[in-house]
Amino acid sequence: MIFILQNYAWSRAAKSAYISKLLLVQRRALRLINFALSGACAIPLYIESKILRLTIIYFDTVANLMHDTGND
Repeated sequence: MIFILQNYAWSRAAKSAYISKLLLVQRRALRLINFALSGACAIPLYIESKILRLTIIYFDTVANLMHDTGND
């Protein structure tokens, strides 16, 4: 049981490191697309561009998978 928890903890740490890098790249790309300053807040840019953050896309994908699994 402890081995499973350790593997889960390490996999979450690795995923969070990759996700944080991807979110940083997504924000930079969004600022470039909208010709915003490098220090501009990204939230209004997401709303204006109608683009979802990667974390929201991930949660949506997981929710759809769980729904499909539970209803088959």
